[in-house]
Parts: sequence; structure tokens; C-alpha cells
Amino acid sequence: MVFKLPDPGKDDLLVSATLGSEVTFSLRTREPALAKLRHAAASVQLEQHFQALRNGPRWLSHKERVALGGLAYDEFVKSFEDFPGEPEIWELAREAHESALSSSERSEAWFGPYVDQLALAKGLVLDPESRRGAIQEAGRALVDVAKRLHRNASGDYSPDPAEARFPRWEDAKPSVSIHDVFERWQRERKPSASTISTWRGCVDGFVAHLGHNDMSRVTKKDVVAWKDALIARGLAPQTVNDGHLTALKALYRYALDNDLVTTNPLDGLRVIVKKRAGTGMLPHTDQDVARILSLSKLETLPYRRWMPWLLAFSGARVGEIAQLWGCRIKVIDGIPTMHIAPAEDGGSLKNVDSERTIPIHPAIVDQGFMNFVRERGEGPLFYQRRGSGEKHPSKGVSNHLAAWIRSEGFTEKRQAPNHAFRHWFKSACMREGILDSLADAIQGHKGGEADRYRHGHLRTMLEAISKLKVEGLKPAG
Repeated sequence: MVFKLPDPGKDDLLVSATLGSEVTFSLRTREPALAKLRHAAASVQLEQHFQALRNGPRWLSHKERVALGGLAYDEFVKSFEDFPGEPEIWELAREAHESALSSSERSEAWFGPYVDQLALAKGLVLDPESRRGAIQEAGRALVDVAKRLHRNASGDYSPDPAEARFPRWEDAKPSVSIHDVFERWQRERKPSASTISTWRGCVDGFVAHLGHNDMSRVTKKDVVAWKDALIARGLAPQTVNDGHLTALKALYRYALDNDLVTTNPLDGLRVIVKKRAGTGMLPHTDQDVARILSLSKLETLPYRRWMPWLLAFSGARVGEIAQLWGCRIKVIDGIPTMHIAPAEDGGSLKNVDSERTIPIHPAIVDQGFMNFVRERGEGPLFYQRRGSGEKHPSKGVSNHLAAWIRSEGFTEKRQAPNHAFRHWFKSACMREGILDSLADAIQGHKGGEADRYRHGHLRTMLEAISKLKVEGLKPAG
């Protein structure tokens, strides 16, 4: 990289440096004030370079490539027209430039680094096609410079017709990095770790498809092409809608709300999803639940031993159970309860209505669950303390539980290993005549405005879940 260092009263001093984990070069002065000025200038240029890299390669139209050549023309003319030297110098320069233009390899070596510097001064890194075109236009411009300065050196300062051919360079609108918007959205909205992980994959895939990282340059045509590519890869239409498109729509809404972009190219875009009979999700059957709970009684790993029971008799989401801490298992008015809340080390719930305190089914208490909690202590019941990873460790526990259930022969695709307990709970409550509103309160499943006025009573909830029984519980084998 070439740095332009200010030299008061003179042309800028050009200094080359290799970019790496450290960037080192001499400021070419021992004067503290001048060194400070040059250090500041170099820091600004280095940040411009990194920002350009973060924004991704920029495509230039033919007009923009010629305009970039015009910047080269202006820079050289301003530097030399007052004292152009001998005409022979510029004749040799013209011949050298024309020779370099005759070969793509020589053009790259002769003009490439200078074009990169011109683009960087505008905060740009050019895509390969634009860079090749800009190199040719810069070379042609420097041929025109040599001709003009040859005339100037000969005493002819009449207007140069070549100067009029260059369009004015229009600085591009500030680039809006898709990744930067994602990071801002994440800091402000504080989504769950699983959402962050999933959406980051969607964003990375979108940027890879585009070939750049500028949100303001994305058109509806770009988005449609991306959507079509996802479908062509075999992704289910609902996955594309609910995952990839939902993520990008949320980021564009955030960008619009914060005046980062002026349009949302994803408005109205959806993949047609045709729901077919025989594809909806199913609950575990009574026999499934009986067998899984029987298997869990033989396990020693805490998540296998207790989580299936807690899921079955609370209808809770698996993430809610996986991030339980011992300090949230309490006896209230003689009733053993669990407080469903974000884990103390940074976990999250689906929504604000998910937080609740619910009773623990007597069958779980009878098996010694409260003794297990006392032995585990105040911290996480089913995972180790959180490290520095992006995903909350309870996510791994949830995945391991699902894998274990699948490994025990529960392979029906329409039964999600963990979530099918939630379906079973709701079905079992209906069978026992438990009010939907009460079942919803236990599950943390809010149905509408009226639910905001209902607050489940622990004794009432305990009486309800005590009606739920699983026939056929026995050790496996």
C-alpha cells in the first residue's frame, strides 16, 4: 500500500508499506509536529483501506471508469503544469504509457498500483472487471497528460481538448455494510444466541451470492436471484421464507428505520409455499412418551435423565428447560416450582410472555428431582458454565437430547424429537378437559390480548398437570 504523507509547501510524500498484522514504515521526519501530522494522515488512509475491504469489491460503470481516469489526469496536470520541465521528458512518458497499454500484463504493472491508490482515495476496492477497465482508462488519461505537458513544456498553454472528455467523478453514496448493519441490529435487539448463529449464516450466504457487502446497492433482481438459488439448492420453500428471507427483511427494516437505506428490495417477496396433507408436525404418541420416559429413567446424564420428564409434564420449549438453573427451582406455598426465565449467564427466551413460574409434576418430584437439584447447586442444571462461544451452551444440550431420542429409534420425520413433547402436552390437556387458557399459561403459549389479563395460580396449575399420566411406564428392554 502507498501512503500519501503531507509535506507542507511541497507535493505529498509517497511511502510504500506492506500490509500485515502490523504496518510499519518511516514517517521521514524527526520533527514531532510533522510526524504527528503524517501519522494522523496515514491512520486515516489505512482506515479507508480497511473500510473499503469491509464493504467489498465495487463495480464501476464505463462512465465511472473514465471519470476515474479523469482524476488521474487532473492530479498529474496540477502537479506538473506550472513547471513541466523539458518537452523530451513528456515525449518519453507518452511512449512508455502507450507501450504499457499495448499489453495487459504491462498495463497491470505500469498502472495497476496507481489505479488502486486512486480508488482507495475514494474509499473503494474495485472488482476485477472494473479494475481492468479503470487501468485502461487511467493509461489513456496519462497518455493525454503526457501530450498536454509536452505542449506546456513547449510554451503552449492553450485549452486541452482532451480534458473535456472526462465526466465528473461523482462520489458514491456511503456504503452500508450488510455485516455492520447485522452487528448493530444484534447489539440493539439482543436476539437469542441461536437466532444470531442462524441469521449470521443467512447474511454470510447472501453476501457471498452478491459478491459485495453493500446493502445500498442491492436490487430486487439481486434478491430474487438469491431466492431462486436457494430453491435450486434444494432448500424447502418454508425454510427460505421463514429463515433466509425473514432475516434479511428484518435487517432492511432496521436499516430503513435508522436512515441507512432508502428502499427495501425484499418488500413483498415470498416463496410460494403449498401446504400438503401429511406434512404437518405431529405430537409424540402416548406410547412414544411412555417409552422415552422409561428410557430416561435408566440414564445418568442429567439432560437425558430429567429433561424428557420436564418437557412432557410442562409442555415447555426445550430451550427453556435446557437453560434451567438450580436457583430457579423453589418450593412456593409447599409446591415445587420452576421459574422459566433467561439463563443467568446470558440465555434468552422466545418472547417476553415466555417468562413464568410453573409447578413441577408430582411424578418428577417423587423420583428425586429436588435431591438432584440440591446436589447440582445454584448454577446450570444441564450444561457446564458458559465459555466465550457465541452460542449459549444450552443450545448444545437441546441438540444432544434430540440426537439421543433419534438414536433410540424415534425417527418419524413429522415428530420433532424435543418439540413433539410440547404437542403431546397440549393434546393430553385437551383430552383431560383442561382449559386451553390454563394449558397455554403453563406452556408459555400466549394466544391473544385476553391472555394478558390471565395469570395462572400455582395451585390451579398443579391440579391441572396432576391429571396428566402416562400409562405403560417401565424400564426399557
